Amino acid sequence: MLNIAILSLSYYINYVSCVSVTSPPIIEEVVGRSVAITYVTDVADNIDFFLKIYYNGSQIAEGTKKVFGKTPPTPFGNRLRRSSSLQKAYSLHIDNLKYNDTGLFFAEITLSQSIVKANSTTNLIIYGGPSIISNLSSTYTVEENTTNYKIPIILQGHPKPQVTWEFDGNKNV
Repeated sequence: MLNIAILSLSYYINYVSCVSVTSPPIIEEVVGRSVAITYVTDVADNIDFFLKIYYNGSQIAEGTKKVFGKTPPTPFGNRLRRSSSLQKAYSLHIDNLKYNDTGLFFAEITLSQSIVKANSTTNLIIYGGPSIISNLSSTYTVEENTTNYKIPIILQGHPKPQVTWEFDGNKNV
């Protein structure tokens, strides 16, 4: 009886240890460019698995050894493509990166028992120069002796842009 228990435990340990998925922990890319996030799996040939990929908690792709597809709708629309090679590498390709594409990509492998056996997380960080995302539609006039005046402006960029105002050659921050 003990031999059967040891044999069963040994089979279970081998069964669990033959599953893994890896991806880069951090990817940094410039706004407007494209990026590929590749998940490399290591699963024994005789084991069927299910791969799911999430972006900031929402599922965006899923696949098996034979099929890999996106789960519509995704926040990326038609900018998201996917590919797989040799049933080992599964890639997400995102074109024309935007600042709000920054986020966590999480992949998990489940086996037939629907128990998560392996996972990997990639933090995508989008960098770029500052840009104005709100237009000032009117001219502002500041009277002399006015000390506080607010001009609405919304900027985006990473790292976060800072604004320097210059008035008649006098620099004010």
